[in-house]
Amino acid sequence: MGATQLDFFQNKTVWITGASSGIGKALAIRLAQNGARLVLSGRDEAALHDVGAECDATGTVAKPLICPFDMAEHTIFPDVVQHVLERKGGVDILINNAGVGQRAAAIHCDPHVVHEIMNVNFFGPVFLTQALLPSMIRRGKGRIVVVSSVLGKSHLPGRSAYVASKHALQGYFNTLRTELSQSGLGITIVCPGWIATHISQNALTSTGSAFLRTTGVTSRKMSADSCAHHIARAIATEKNEATMGGIEIWGGLVRFLCPHLYERIIQKRTGEFIYRTP
Repeated sequence: MGATQLDFFQNKTVWITGASSGIGKALAIRLAQNGARLVLSGRDEAALHDVGAECDATGTVAKPLICPFDMAEHTIFPDVVQHVLERKGGVDILINNAGVGQRAAAIHCDPHVVHEIMNVNFFGPVFLTQALLPSMIRRGKGRIVVVSSVLGKSHLPGRSAYVASKHALQGYFNTLRTELSQSGLGITIVCPGWIATHISQNALTSTGSAFLRTTGVTSRKMSADSCAHHIARAIATEKNEATMGGIEIWGGLVRFLCPHLYERIIQKRTGEFIYRTP
């Protein structure tokens, strides 16, 4: 990251959800090194304090504000936002990173699991953004960042609700960007591919329990730190959208140009979740 990009985050207040692990943790540490003033959110308060301590160790300009809450508990968002604004005065960058994965065939998936995935992955970022947006508009500056997925442009068996949530995110925030075009605010949608995090182990099965397995070859996945580097660069250069990962990032283009080929490829690679008539 060049010097001008390092300067971009200096003394900016950056609020990261899902900051206790994975991409969110990597972003927190990287942005702390770049001089950001952090607000760290997630469900695991103890883990957030651990991440905050790691950020402190980088010599960050201010001790991170730890603000734990559940992204599925939408009714508390106005109070959470008010608390952050009282402590920080304003938020320059909101990074909607929190999310939950899925590993279950649609035909077997309990409705409450679909609701939970949509509540965390789609309604959570939407309602948190809505709660914070008036204060950002009044300031006339700022950026909203949404961590979507390459699956926001394609699909994969066993991820029906997850894929739906990511497609919905892109539709909503692309539209919001247009609506905010005269406000001084920007929106960046980032679409990571396969990243080496615990999203697979923590993904929800058809009953809502954790999948507890790692899918894919870990050595072929981009590290969370590398992903955070690409996301930080996309924010600093004020991109509307950025994609990062390996060969999987071309899935959306293949699906668009040759949908039958894409379908054959994914059926061969994900047979576990493809329903077959008895």
